[in-house]
Order: sequence, then structure tokens, then C-alpha cells
Amino acid sequence: MPVSGYSTPQRTQPGGHYGGYPSGWGRPHPIYGYPTASLPKRSGGGVVATAIAAVFVLVVGGIAVAAGLNSASRTSDTSYSSGTEPTYEPTYTTPNTTEPAPTTEDTPTTTTEAAPTTTEAAPTTEEPTETTEQGPTQVFETADNPLVLSQLGLEGYACELPRFATDAASQDAFYRAMLPCLNEIWAPVLRQANLPFESPNLVTITNDTESKCGTIPGNDVARYCGDDLTIYMTANYYSQVEQIGPYPGRYVSTFVHEYGHHVQWLAGILPQMHQERYDVGDSSAQGLELSRRAELQASCFGGMAMGALTGQGSVDTNMARESLEDAAQRGDYPETGRPRDHGTPQNNGAWMNHGYERNATGDCNTFAADPDTVA
Repeated sequence: MPVSGYSTPQRTQPGGHYGGYPSGWGRPHPIYGYPTASLPKRSGGGVVATAIAAVFVLVVGGIAVAAGLNSASRTSDTSYSSGTEPTYEPTYTTPNTTEPAPTTEDTPTTTTEAAPTTTEAAPTTEEPTETTEQGPTQVFETADNPLVLSQLGLEGYACELPRFATDAASQDAFYRAMLPCLNEIWAPVLRQANLPFESPNLVTITNDTESKCGTIPGNDVARYCGDDLTIYMTANYYSQVEQIGPYPGRYVSTFVHEYGHHVQWLAGILPQMHQERYDVGDSSAQGLELSRRAELQASCFGGMAMGALTGQGSVDTNMARESLEDAAQRGDYPETGRPRDHGTPQNNGAWMNHGYERNATGDCNTFAADPDTVA
């Protein structure tokens, strides 16, 4: 099946989409590395949606958004049956008197007493039953996912990066240096939400590459494949097709967005969205809106990461500015005739900036946001 890809819109400034879903994304995928779970019934989504909609405001030059576990229990149940008191009741045999033949002396009778019997019931003991505490697992929810039901923030981290250059080898070295930094800031947040964490794989490609999600074109946008937990960065596309120049923040903007998809996958948000989109139809209005909500949330998570890394180590405010500007140029352009599955550039930039400013996972709950903010 061909891979869905998006060409760069004809603009005076660099633009384009973030990575779309590789081939087969509209069908259910197995959940990588963790057991599946039944889907609990949703509740309370409308209240959250209203709250987020109320705090999404526009400002000149872009949209700035203002916004304001179940842990398994260990039980021990020990019960004992009460022991019965021993019963003691002596028994006697009836005296037996025999009258002898007449004699001059009486023969006395004898009485035999039986020894008492004592029976004691031994107490029965039930071993205490113990329920083992469940480890972190994906939660297949979108708006009601524990990652976005709490206001969890990323800690600042000094990320040391090599000098950036646009050739494929230099891009790869740059991404590989940043990957551990993203792991360091996201792992504690997922664990706080009792969700699993593991680092994504990273492959920087220049030619078509096979993945568990299908073929990844080397001359198209970056991709994230949940089936193999891999970010595929397409080096030549950004340096030669979009020609975005020697501005590391523009490359990083896409990288942190794709890492945001990895966070969604680990949490269970992305697999759940994928299933819901499949159920309603990939290309239906509902299906496309679900896709936009997922893409814009990945941008919001990407903004959180940029905020946590900026001002420390190698990530300065210039790189952060470049990444935010790049996000505001990526999204759906009606003139291309492509599906509206990523969100408008204005909304994409708004959510990226929102994550950067707010640094709270709950404020990135795009699945509970007003439809206008995810158009």
C-alpha cells in the first residue's frame, strides 16, 4: 500500500506538513510491546472541552493560548476460623451387680470408670491473598488519558548539541544528540502518569526505507511509526526539497513534533485515535478532525519540549524562535487539494506556542478542545 505523503505548498517561505501516517495507518495496528486493554466507558469529556475552549484566545501575530493513577492497591485479607472449645463429658458404664449363691459373706460389687475422651478442633488458617501492583501500561483514551488529565510539566534540561550542518550525516548527529535530552525530560512525566516509557528508535534516511508501517519515502516529510517505535527523519527533504537553510530550529521543530507522536503512542492516545478514526472512516469529517487533534497535540508536546530545553545547554532563544516560526508555517493548505488532517498553520503554530509557554500536559488536551481551535 503506498505511503501517504504531502508535498510542500508553494509559498515564499519554507512550509509543508509534519509527517503523515505511513501506509496502513487507517487500519488497526497491534500495540507495540504492551498488552491490549478493554476500553472503559468515557465520562466527563464535555466539561474539559468547555474549559479548554474558554481559555483559547487569539493575539496579534499568532494564537497564544491561555489556560489556566489509578494506582493499583495492595490488599491483604487474612481470616481464621475460630477454634471450638474442647468438649469434656465423662461417660460411665452401668454398674453390674451379680447376686452370688447364698454364703455367709457378702461379695462386694465393682464399678469400672471409663477414661474421659477429649476432642480439640484444630484452627484452620487461610493464607493471606495478595494482589500484585500493576506496572505502567498504555491507557487507550484520548481526552480522558491520564497524561492530559493532570497538569504535568517538563523539568528544564541542559542539552549539549554538536554544531549543526545541513548534510545528512550532520543532521543525524544533531538528532542523535538531542534524542537523549528528550528522553530525560519526558520519561519522568510519563511515569508520574503511571504510563510506560522507552526511548524511540531514530533513523535518518536519504532513500526509501522499509518500516513496519510500510515504505518511508526518502524525499518526503519525516514520519513516526508506532509499530516499530521509530522516528524517521528525512534529511534531504528538508535541506534539498524545502531548502530551509542552515537554521537548526526549523529542523528541530519537526523532530520534537515527531517525538510528540512517540509520547502519544506510549500513553495510548495515538493508538486510540487511530482506532476511532478507523471506526468512523479515515476520510470522513470526524476522521479528519481526529487526525488534526492528534497532530496539533504532537505540536503542543513539541512546544513543551522546546520550552524545557531553551536557555540551557546548546538550545538558545534563537533556536526556539526558529522552531516556533517553522511550526506556524506548517499545516493544511486548501489550495493543494490535500486532506485537512493536520490543522491550519495558524492553529499549528498556536498549539506549539501554547506548549512552549504553558508547559503542562493538561493544556495540550486537544481532544477536549473547541473544534475551532483544531480546524
